[in-house]
Amino acid sequence: MIELIQSARHQLVVVAPALTTPVAKALAARCGDDSVSLSVVLDADPEVYRLGYGDQAALEPLRGAMTANGLALARQPGIRIGLIVADERMLVYSPVPRLIEAGSPNPEKPNALVISGHAAKQVATAASGGGDCPSEIGHEGLGPDDVSRIEAELRDTPPQPFDIARAIRVFSSQAEFVELEIENLRVVVRRVQLPPDLLGIRSEGLIPRINSTLSAPAEVNGPFDIEVEQADGATKRAKVDARWVNEQRAAIEREFTFLVPRHGRVILIRDKQRFEAEVSRLERNIERFRVAANAAFHASREGFKQTLLDEFLPAWNENPPAFVTRYYPHPSDKEIKDRLAERLDGLLEQASTLRPIRCSVLYKGITWASANDPDFTKMLTDAMKKGGVPKAEVARLFSEFDAAKGQTDQ
Repeated sequence: MIELIQSARHQLVVVAPALTTPVAKALAARCGDDSVSLSVVLDADPEVYRLGYGDQAALEPLRGAMTANGLALARQPGIRIGLIVADERMLVYSPVPRLIEAGSPNPEKPNALVISGHAAKQVATAASGGGDCPSEIGHEGLGPDDVSRIEAELRDTPPQPFDIARAIRVFSSQAEFVELEIENLRVVVRRVQLPPDLLGIRSEGLIPRINSTLSAPAEVNGPFDIEVEQADGATKRAKVDARWVNEQRAAIEREFTFLVPRHGRVILIRDKQRFEAEVSRLERNIERFRVAANAAFHASREGFKQTLLDEFLPAWNENPPAFVTRYYPHPSDKEIKDRLAERLDGLLEQASTLRPIRCSVLYKGITWASANDPDFTKMLTDAMKKGGVPKAEVARLFSEFDAAKGQTDQ
């Protein structure tokens, strides 16, 4: 591009979304050459700089150099083609948005064509006008107010560093953070202070479980001997409790995710379908555990409640508490039993709760901070290798990352 700009002897036309600093400097150097007819058409949208089609710092110096030499910098909103016409040579190219990809030095990946002859003159006329033919683009000028507006908008919403933005894109297309959480596997147990009318335990078997406070029985947490689904779809019996469920969760994490210390777990996008299938199987097994735990919980509560009824009912029949006689001055045995049962239900509800078990998967994209952290990429590389990912696959992920690094101007 610079060679073409420097080679022009009579006519030079440049059309692009924006320009990099080296190209803009080469153009500015030609502004004082009266022998060359110079025409430049650019976009005036700050978005072209956020996408990385050019350098914001190149805009004002080029505009200033053209204005100082009586030339007008033209604008064409939405322009996304690249074009340089130098006399009878023409370069047509595809501008590269550096936010998306870096420029490739590989000659097998061309993004430009050089055309010579009469076609170059026709395109130059269409782009800049000439004779009786008006230009087809760039009818408006790009003045100092336009440049000030672009600079102000870019100060308010600046472009991301292109190398980091591309790194995030590479990671997001191939890997992301994942969290697998399981909550409420255990019965919530609390110690509840007994009211005075439920003190004075005579049964030796109840004393350790009450002793002025009420606690829920530990057996409601299992393990329970139930049928669980295997990876091949078959079922077999297993002793399942919260520990068993957490071991299954950990096994899924080890198989499909990579732990990056201080960051979290990362999963390759290609593994998500199998990962989610295993999580679904775990959820089905958790539902079987929940059914067994729920049955054991209610059976245990009803059994404990009956034991407490047998313990306290004789004393209540002999001397009903005041809150009973307040509504039933001469309570029957059934009324006393019903009030005692209500009292025990309330206390047992306070002493233990079985909440719905919840299994959730949360995906999160790779953050700017992680992509900008060399320790993160090293730890992820090490975790992937330790997890048995073939070296070629690890190299492919990070070679794509490296290919997206920003380039410095020469």
